[in-house]
Amino acid sequence: MSISMMPNLSTREGIIDYLLSFDLFGVNTYEGYIYVHDAIGRILQTMRLIPPAPAANARLLELGANPYFMTLLLKKFHTYELRFANYFGEKVTQPCNEQTISSEKYNETHTFQYEHFNVELQDFLYEDASFDGVLFCEILEHLTCNPMHTLNEIHRVLKPGGFVIVTTPNMLRWEHLRDLALGRNINDPYSGLGPYGRHNREYTPSEVINLLQDSGFVVEKIRLANLHQRQFGLPYIMSALRSHWCDHILTLARSQHPPRSRYAPWLYRSMVDIRCVTSNTVIMGQNDELHIGSGWHQLEDIARWTMQRAEVFLRAEGGENRIITYVSSDGDRLGPISLTLHYKEHAITQELPTSDFVSIGLNIPPCDAGEEVAVLIEVDRVRSAASIGKGRDVRQIGAIVQYIKLTLEEL
Repeated sequence: MSISMMPNLSTREGIIDYLLSFDLFGVNTYEGYIYVHDAIGRILQTMRLIPPAPAANARLLELGANPYFMTLLLKKFHTYELRFANYFGEKVTQPCNEQTISSEKYNETHTFQYEHFNVELQDFLYEDASFDGVLFCEILEHLTCNPMHTLNEIHRVLKPGGFVIVTTPNMLRWEHLRDLALGRNINDPYSGLGPYGRHNREYTPSEVINLLQDSGFVVEKIRLANLHQRQFGLPYIMSALRSHWCDHILTLARSQHPPRSRYAPWLYRSMVDIRCVTSNTVIMGQNDELHIGSGWHQLEDIARWTMQRAEVFLRAEGGENRIITYVSSDGDRLGPISLTLHYKEHAITQELPTSDFVSIGLNIPPCDAGEEVAVLIEVDRVRSAASIGKGRDVRQIGAIVQYIKLTLEEL
């Protein structure tokens, strides 16, 4: 009777040997060899970032789990209940699938059941607040159109205070700076594996932080590191002098507040007609970018100025029969500003004070659950700070709004 060998997981070489003993790559063992040796630094650094399981039944979701090298180490070093998600393109039609990998050397066989969906185009197949942690490693740079959907969905499925780990190549790495200086193109070649087979957009460290903050996370740790094997020389010298020239970004962040943006203006453009209406209350500075349409100026702390007409969209929970907005305006020498709140054929007009905020309420028919309610805020005239001698701001402004909500309450 043969005796099973035990893998030596106390050294880098032992971990590499253990991972390469599995048959995921079939007869193409050289592909597996290249993958593991290229990724081992990032895998080990990521493992060090993962917090211990906070409870016996703590759950961890690994997005893009295939080829399961991180998964194998998670099973050895952590006690999380693991769930997996992959995306292999439209050729896979079943939402739930499984893969089996084996190591003859160490007499191990693992069957991994996974959910199949596109993380930037589809909602995740999990309930709200169902995970303690999510691994989002080496995926961000492959996304083609909507990374904030992915981060917002990660936020949704995490428990309050749950963590996400994001790893991604650093756009500012020394090799990119060198190639640009030499007149070389730094974009990835087109891939025979399709749009997701290449790096479509890489990120700087500050962009990763902004992306997480806009999605409702607080960054707990961020590390810039050189993870790929290379000869010593100028790249190491330059990245040692400037840490943000390292080749990789590794980040641990925690869910702390609601996502405040679905289409952050620093990352998206031409998104006025694309929105994500999720709440019956819009609070400026918290979830406003999910719900506003045209006619708004940039956020100023906890409020936004309208133009002459501004759109906002609310999603009813069911039964609401009143729209309330908390609003103010600066008067000028022509007198106060009048604001009209519109919903379909219903409207109310009220003169705004010149300093204090007031609540304006509009009675409407009771709303059905899930109904999208389009509200129009309109002022009788706009003006600029410059035109009335209150500064150089030439924007045409109407009213300033802190929040707007659907409610059953009376004023």
